[in-house]
Amino acid sequence: MIYRMRLFRGILEPNTYLYQMEKAEVIRGLWVRLLLLILASGLVFFIGGYYGIGSEILSKYITEFSRSEFETYKLFVIIGQFIWGIFYAAAVLFLPALIFWALFETEFRKLLVMQAFVLFFLIAEKAILTPIQVTLGIGAESSPLSLGVITQYITDHGWLAHFSGAISIFSVLGIVIQYKVLEAITDKNPKFLLAIVMLLNLIGWGLEATLSYLGLEKLI
Repeated sequence: MIYRMRLFRGILEPNTYLYQMEKAEVIRGLWVRLLLLILASGLVFFIGGYYGIGSEILSKYITEFSRSEFETYKLFVIIGQFIWGIFYAAAVLFLPALIFWALFETEFRKLLVMQAFVLFFLIAEKAILTPIQVTLGIGAESSPLSLGVITQYITDHGWLAHFSGAISIFSVLGIVIQYKVLEAITDKNPKFLLAIVMLLNLIGWGLEATLSYLGLEKLI
C-alpha cells in the first residue's frame, strides 16, 4: 500500500490514516512536508522575534545602546529566533523518532510521519500563543493553553512554572498521536507503549523547561 502524507486529511480522518500507515509499504510526500514544517517553525519563531519575543535580554541595555546599535542587536535576536525555530522543529522531528526507532525497531519513516503530526500541532500552538504573548507581554510559561498559570498560583518556583507551561493542550495531543501511531505500527504491550511515551515526553518537557528557565534559547 502507498501512504500519501497529507497532514490536514490525516487530522480529519485519523482512523483511516492510522490504518493506511500500518499497512504502508511506500510513503510519498514525506520529505517535502518535513521541510515545509521546519520552515514554518522558523517563520513562526521569526515573527515572534520581530514583535519582541526573545528580545527581553536587550531590555537592560536599552539606555546604553544608540538607536542603530539597538536595532542591530534586535536583528540578531530575530535571526536567532528563526534559527531556534529551525532547530526546535528538527529536534521534535528526529530525536523522538530516533529513540522510538531504537526501542521498537519499527520503520523510521513511519515514525517521522508520526512526529510530523506532533510538530504540526506544536507549531499551531506557537502561532496561537505568539499574539497572546505580544499583546499581554507574558512568557510561554504563562500560556492560557497550558498548566503554567495554575502552577504559578500554587508556587513561585520558576522552573516548575516553565515545566508546567510546557504541558499544554497541544503537547498532550502530541502524546495521544504518538501512542496511537505506535500502537498501530508495533506489537508492543499498550501499557508499555504508554509508559515509554509518557517518560520521553516528561524528559522533553524537563529539557524545554530548563532551556526556557535559563533563557538559553534567547542567546542563540
